[in-house]
Amino acid sequence: MRDVSFNLRTERSTESRCSNQILSNTKDENNTEQKKAEKALKGVFDELSLVNEQLGLEKLSFVDVGKSFDAAVSLLHDLGKMEVVNDCKGLSVLADSLLNQLFYTLLDNSLRYGEKVSRIRIHHKVSKDELKLIYEDDGVGIQEDEKEKIFREGYGKGSGLGLHLLKLACKVYGWNIQETVEHGKGAQFTITIPKEKYQPLN
Repeated sequence: MRDVSFNLRTERSTESRCSNQILSNTKDENNTEQKKAEKALKGVFDELSLVNEQLGLEKLSFVDVGKSFDAAVSLLHDLGKMEVVNDCKGLSVLADSLLNQLFYTLLDNSLRYGEKVSRIRIHHKVSKDELKLIYEDDGVGIQEDEKEKIFREGYGKGSGLGLHLLKLACKVYGWNIQETVEHGKGAQFTITIPKEKYQPLN
């Protein structure tokens, strides 16, 4: 087990706060919408519990980024005619099985909140000291004043936990993630990875 300075089990209190906040906005006299929301949230938090239990427990090894991204894409069933470009096949990073979840979170956010997304791409740039994994879509993008806020616990639409947990996962891996494109040009998340934590293309 690798040493981490925090534990995602503390996120359970956050889940509870977010759940109460969301449900307070879905009540009606027949409780129909609330019941639907409760069922949806149960699915979200069951998944988060699984992430919570796994993060920090697996031994890190080099994982193929391209294969992991493809695995995340395969979990989506509503892509339609959307173009998905994977330019990271053969590139390996030091991670674990939760890398699939990291990519799934980004993809899911594009589909849910990008509004007009027709193209998603993942690619990379290599410099002397680091690797940059770049995930981008051509949707409506993220307002300048929200680029840091979107990673806060409970912030935004839905549960407000997806990007927060993604940021924590990156922290465990020793990576950094930022939203890095000018508003109006889609969304772009850049993950910076130190040179000792990746292997070049095979």
